[in-house]
Amino acid sequence: MNEKDIRQVHVAAADLESIEFERDHAAMDLEEAVSTAVEHGEPVDDVAKAANLPPEDVIQSPLADDQGEELTDDSRPG
Repeated sequence: MNEKDIRQVHVAAADLESIEFERDHAAMDLEEAVSTAVEHGEPVDDVAKAANLPPEDVIQSPLADDQGEELTDDSRPG
């Protein structure tokens, strides 16, 4: 067994795990920012454009109320 090769595999795996953690954290930050912007009355289309998301993804954000209603430009809180 070549220890140098195995060490490189361990390092690469750790790097990938770190990047995946950072990506997950960034995704949660974006989700929170999108929900906050919509909650504060920003138009869904503007939020979607800023987040580089389709408006449907913004409308179906976790901000939709507990009864499963979806947000639209006409039904957003505010």
